[in-house]
Amino acid sequence: MKDKSVTYLDILAINSIASVNLEKIPLPPAQSLTAEQVERLWAAVEYLVG
Repeated sequence: MKDKSVTYLDILAINSIASVNLEKIPLPPAQSLTAEQVERLWAAVEYLVG
């Protein structure tokens, strides 16, 4: 007996606008950085970049 199951990729080949509906997770509240924190971040980036 031939397997008649359809995979997600099969569905996309037939209907390219098909999608998976995922639960949206709320974003955390925005956080402001202090001038010192921004300075430390840039120092770390400069250190990593070279």
